[in-house]
Amino acid sequence: MADTLPRLDREGMRQIYEFAARWLGVEEEVSPSRVESHLSRLRWLWRRTLSVGGPADLLELSLHPDICARILREPGDIGRTEVSAALQAYRNFLQVMLPGREGERRMAAIEARLIPRPTKHWYEAERVAGGWTRAAGQPRRLLFFEDLLRLVEKAREGKQGERAQRDGTLIALLCSSPLRWGEIVNLRWEQLRWHEPRGDAAFGAWVRCRRRDTELLLPVHRRASDPLAVLYAVSERIMDRQPEGSVFRALRYPYLPLSYRDAKKIFDETLSRAELKATRQDLLAAYAYCLKTSYGYTIPDLREALGYSEVKHARLLLQTHDAWELNRKVDELGVPFNSESA
Repeated sequence: MADTLPRLDREGMRQIYEFAARWLGVEEEVSPSRVESHLSRLRWLWRRTLSVGGPADLLELSLHPDICARILREPGDIGRTEVSAALQAYRNFLQVMLPGREGERRMAAIEARLIPRPTKHWYEAERVAGGWTRAAGQPRRLLFFEDLLRLVEKAREGKQGERAQRDGTLIALLCSSPLRWGEIVNLRWEQLRWHEPRGDAAFGAWVRCRRRDTELLLPVHRRASDPLAVLYAVSERIMDRQPEGSVFRALRYPYLPLSYRDAKKIFDETLSRAELKATRQDLLAAYAYCLKTSYGYTIPDLREALGYSEVKHARLLLQTHDAWELNRKVDELGVPFNSESA
């Protein structure tokens, strides 16, 4: 038995990599990244099959549509989008690995056992795979400005020189400005306008950007504009002239801008060091709550400061914090909350 399992494992992997070789030979325009994505999904499906005691390889699995459909209907802790991608990868696998229309026939038997769905348009699938979905308007994670400060500290932790300054400034902009991911990664020095904050003024810089064919001037909190000014001074000293072009650059290729993938990697590593799970919107909600509580911003003020087109977007952003304040008020009262006593 100890010798059988390795052979089964090798056969399953052999089929997956044989599919990749055949697919590259059949379709010349298929990209390596798409092939790797398919391989990842097929490996997940194969491991899932083995975990439920199913067939040892994916071709054998296609002869058991009940087992395959059950795996796709009940995929465990994985999103519906990923399961749908695995279904598409398996469909391509069968079409490439089986002769004629045999792959289509086996796939039809599997899809007939998936989850029925009422359709409104002709292009919608009548049956879909399983997996969890994030409901629209789901409450966001509750973060506060202290969490944002902690993230900025963690972005610099264990780093020195230009890397520490660049990564700290990048995370500071994510935590203390209304700029979106693309606007931060593609930020250029020419977009910045500096403003010397006085007293308790919140903002130290403004960024000119376009949204919905409208030019906006968005404020940057001094917690982000201060490290941005330091980065400007360092770049000016290195170049011996006023900085131009991209604010964030790849250190190994200083003439190239920082890629979105590298910026996202910095963000993910910073969250991991801080032991937090958060999205860009979670950080933006914490920033907006800080403006509301520390600087007295109203919802209409937030709409303008965040660059939103409608007031409702600012209100929805603070939904989780509003619920937290309501719960805190209930705790202080010590009795069930009554709107008349508020």
